[in-house]
Amino acid sequence: MKVTLRELKYIINQAMNESFEGKEGKWSYSIEDDMGLSGNISADQARDIKVRVVSGPSAVGTSFRLGDIAEKEGEEAYSAHPLVIQIINHLNNLKTSTSAKATFDMENTDKGLTAGREIRVLFVGDSQTYYPGVSYADIILKTPGITGKKIARNGAGLRTINKFLKKGLAGDDYDIVSIMGGGNNSSSSSPPYSVYDEMYNYAKQSGAKVVALTNPTKTNKKNQTSRYPSNELLADYVRNNDKPDVILDVNSAFSDPKYFKADNVHINKLAHQQLAAGWITAIKEKFGVI
Repeated sequence: MKVTLRELKYIINQAMNESFEGKEGKWSYSIEDDMGLSGNISADQARDIKVRVVSGPSAVGTSFRLGDIAEKEGEEAYSAHPLVIQIINHLNNLKTSTSAKATFDMENTDKGLTAGREIRVLFVGDSQTYYPGVSYADIILKTPGITGKKIARNGAGLRTINKFLKKGLAGDDYDIVSIMGGGNNSSSSSPPYSVYDEMYNYAKQSGAKVVALTNPTKTNKKNQTSRYPSNELLADYVRNNDKPDVILDVNSAFSDPKYFKADNVHINKLAHQQLAAGWITAIKEKFGVI
């Protein structure tokens, strides 16, 4: 399952437990009562869906019906409202997700990856994964239904990450291994691409499913071509690899400068939050668990 840029952005926007945005950067909402609706929902049917204000400059904690938007802003504004569109798309997507889940459960009972069972995940990587308390890995490991371990370090290259992987798998069994790295090898014109394959193969031999994440772009940094000649090639190698079960293209999905810290190299808190939501939903859609 290779998650394209468009698919990853869609997954992020439709994440099962993610808040929905009304106006970007201002308010976010969660569904309080979906009225049992799913699949082919019209804007008219969505009027009675109840949502709650999760964050924003005012009214946090209050609830309202989507139909209230039409009463206050008019029918045309209601039909085009980003919150209404996001929630309708989210609920329409649930029908597809349920079907995929049933298929997976029947085909993968040997691994025990079934809905309702807690899954164990091993995350390995460099500083992008390390980021204590903020990284996508830390967010995911706090999610109900998921447990596991993170082994990562600032400045870790692919060979070091490979050691992290082997150390983690030697100490415990995991259902999923999530691998992200390569940025610290990008200053070399001949990085060790084969280490990706070695990690993917080793993880699969342990019986785990493999989730691969491309390293973030450095095109936002000056002199990228000369200083990091292989950064984009490393990302290409991961996104075009046929060994992982799921590939999340961080390099493409989070290329906008708004997703980077001041150094233009490390993705920021916003990117980590959205990546965690996308990771979780990709696992749900692929394996039917969590």
